[in-house]
Amino acid sequence: LIQSYHDHGQGRRSHFVFPVYHRATTPTSRATCIMWFLHPIVSLFRSFHKDAQGDLPSKDTLWLFPVFWRSQENGGALNYELCILWLVPRILTMYKYYDSGRGHVRHFLFPVYRHERHAETNTSVVSILWVAHAYASLICPLK
Repeated sequence: LIQSYHDHGQGRRSHFVFPVYHRATTPTSRATCIMWFLHPIVSLFRSFHKDAQGDLPSKDTLWLFPVFWRSQENGGALNYELCILWLVPRILTMYKYYDSGRGHVRHFLFPVYRHERHAETNTSVVSILWVAHAYASLICPLK
C-alpha cells in the first residue's frame, strides 16, 4: 500500500500511497496523481509534464475528472486544448476549446454551438444545434 522506489542509475523515482497519492519522476518527466485506481493514469486528479526531447515538444496535461482537462504542447507553436465536463477528453466532452497554434481554432458547447476557424484557408464554420458533425446540424453551417 505504501511504496517508495529510487533507481539512481536511471534517475527515476516513484512514491505512492495506494489509492490516495502517486508521484513519479524521471530526468525528463514528472507526474502527480491523486485518488487513483489500478493505474495512476486512471485518477481523479492528474498533473503531468514532459520536457522537450529532440524534435518532440514539451507537453503539460492537467485534469480533475470529470470537470476539467487541459493539454498544452510547446513546439514551434503553442498547441492548446481545454475540455470541461468530459468523460473521454477530445471525444466525449460538453465544452471544448482547441488552438493548434497555427491558425486552426475550434470551440463548441455540445450540442448547442460549434465554431471552427482555419487561418491558412481563411474559412470559418459555425453550426447551431449539431449532433456528431458540423454538417449534421439543425441550422446549416455558416461560412
